Amino acid sequence: NTGSYNFDSAAYADTPFGIIRLMLIGEDGRVYARERSTPFQINNGSSGAPVVQLLDFIFRDQVIIDPATGALEHRRRRVVTDTSLTLRFRAGDTDSPSLDMTLLYSSDGGATFETVDAFSHGAGIDLGSFTVDMVSLANTPEAQLRLDVSDGQSTISALTPVFTKDTPRNSSSFVEPVAGNGNAVISINFVDPERLTGHRYRIDFSVTENGGGKTANQVKTYGVTDVDLGTELFSGFPVSLRESPEFDGMRLSIQDIEPGLDSTGTGWTVGDTDLDVTIEAETGVFGALLATPDDYRITMTEEVADTSQALFGFRAQPMRFVVDNVTAGEPRDVLFSDRGDGVPGFSDRMYILEEDDTGELAPAWFFTFGRSTVAPEAGDVFEMVTRKPISDGDSFEFVGTIGVGVEEDGLLSDDFRLGQNYPNPFSQATTIPYHLASAADVELTVFDALGRRVAVLVDGQQPGGDHQVDWKTARMPSGVYFYRLKAGSFRQTRSLLLLK
Repeated sequence: NTGSYNFDSAAYADTPFGIIRLMLIGEDGRVYARERSTPFQINNGSSGAPVVQLLDFIFRDQVIIDPATGALEHRRRRVVTDTSLTLRFRAGDTDSPSLDMTLLYSSDGGATFETVDAFSHGAGIDLGSFTVDMVSLANTPEAQLRLDVSDGQSTISALTPVFTKDTPRNSSSFVEPVAGNGNAVISINFVDPERLTGHRYRIDFSVTENGGGKTANQVKTYGVTDVDLGTELFSGFPVSLRESPEFDGMRLSIQDIEPGLDSTGTGWTVGDTDLDVTIEAETGVFGALLATPDDYRITMTEEVADTSQALFGFRAQPMRFVVDNVTAGEPRDVLFSDRGDGVPGFSDRMYILEEDDTGELAPAWFFTFGRSTVAPEAGDVFEMVTRKPISDGDSFEFVGTIGVGVEEDGLLSDDFRLGQNYPNPFSQATTIPYHLASAADVELTVFDALGRRVAVLVDGQQPGGDHQVDWKTARMPSGVYFYRLKAGSFRQTRSLLLLK
């Protein structure tokens, strides 16, 4: 069939880029064919708003399809690692010879924007492009670019999808604790090494409660002070993987750690007993416990040294051991279910008690004692260690120089390099890349947050060139770890975060 259609352009708003689309739709509602016109202009003499479109996003959302069923599994954002990014756009206006263009960037998912660049664009030109210097912009899981176009009367915006920006950086994780017991993965990312001052900086953390009681939500922020100058550089920035405002050629990104038991550091530290101890933060009797982020010590004694509390249906029991809160430096009361000898043994149970929000004693951690071939004796010591997230008043200091990421050498070698592990954070396995300038005796070792060696990944002679090794962590607890590369006289250490 053939035909024609008269389009009444006077009934539509002025536009520099009008398009007509013709669709062939059957009686069953299905679209059998479609065609579109080339762009055309409508100019009825009114002062229409400009038009802007961003084209060809290289970081569109990707849909993951299950190859077996064809079903949609999930949607993930594209990660942009480019040091520069070129985007095409179409902008025009029917009654303005040129347009004012402003490029803006958001590192918080579009909540706030900062101006990156401003330029002019001829209104009669169809396609244009601009290049964004991605190095200078903050890395963040929620980045977004916005292009504003103005004809002097109206402003129209075009937005990219939200994407993850992860431009490669030289970075360091070497910070010195100054106050508090909290811990986090603190990454000092070098954006412009030429602007580094070598000054000492302090990171001060603040924690506020949003709401109250069991519904309270902690809001964690931090600020940075130049200790040498006594100048506060910024404050109130949220603790997250989003990079901080730039200062002296650096940006920070901070990943708080999850609270819980550090099973790597927990166990019998004095004595020969192999008594099995299981520690939990939730029970069927009390539900979720206080799970205080404190360390505890159980010390076995020759004679009865304390008596357990008679609370919550538990009877008072003589105890041939004492329990101390190591973090607070104070003894603690417990609930103890014992077979009668006052010593932890098979099937015995114990709750450590702490004060809740109302000042009343409540269970904080639950201990179940299992079998042993050597029973605990007087003088034996059991240490319980917890992971400690950032808390109010925690402070760390670091030196603003790219050399702080290297042990012993003091200088970062261009020939021997230890790369950042990926992915990071990770849950089951991660890959650690490194480069050797020449053949060397190589040792790649992983340490926990207390400095204890937990894995040796490489130990031996290796040729020069690029290398990588996988670290599988099926039996390792969540927490901050450090991995160190030794190659001849070269030393470098980085941190990684295991989250399960």
